[in-house]
Amino acid sequence: MCWFAAYYIYTRLENDLVILHYNVDFGLDSIGPAIKIFNYPLVGFSIIIFNILLYIVLGNRSMFMVFFLIGVADLVNIIMLMVLSSIYLINIS
Repeated sequence: MCWFAAYYIYTRLENDLVILHYNVDFGLDSIGPAIKIFNYPLVGFSIIIFNILLYIVLGNRSMFMVFFLIGVADLVNIIMLMVLSSIYLINIS
């Protein structure tokens, strides 16, 4: 879902520079090229790969570990989707 959101934002942008992060206290924190939007889904994907490798290395010990690793990966990807939605609201709306 994050990859589709990043692609959607990337295709709708009009400028080469994008606001990548906005903080209420300090204002604009990060401005960069539009291609950097794809870093957010890449972080989520790398967490999924890391959790799969961690499960393989630790072995099939319990179902709790499986649910915990899947839960962490899902939580990270939900946070990345919220980040992408805020990038959409800041840059396009």
